[in-house]
Amino acid sequence: MNALLEQKKADALEHKRLLEKFGKLKTALLGEREKAGLAEDQANHAEALAGKGCYNNEKTQVLHLNKNPLALAIREKYASELASLNDVICVLRAGSGGGEDVAIEKKKDIDAQKYHQRLKESFREQISLFRRRFIC
Repeated sequence: MNALLEQKKADALEHKRLLEKFGKLKTALLGEREKAGLAEDQANHAEALAGKGCYNNEKTQVLHLNKNPLALAIREKYASELASLNDVICVLRAGSGGGEDVAIEKKKDIDAQKYHQRLKESFREQISLFRRRFIC
């Protein structure tokens, strides 16, 4: 009977020790889960900042390339387009005699100025007519 009582006390002590150990492991696991959640949130936040182009001025340096590959490609494209347009201009000038283009442009400019002046005069006349009829 004493042996059973001692066995029961030993089992109770072992059970109590296991419960304490389980409690400690449970709190440690919950703490680790919380730390993992915080680390995941920080990683998501850092990824979002990196995606938006945010950087820390104290730790990050911006490198400006004088010979940016994209800028060089664009310059080459426009240079070739400009060269082809210059060739077209030379061909057109050679075919039309050269000086006639300048005279035509001047004439068009003068015609546009005359047209604009006539519109202004017509507008003034219409406004004065309207004022005479309806205001006075």
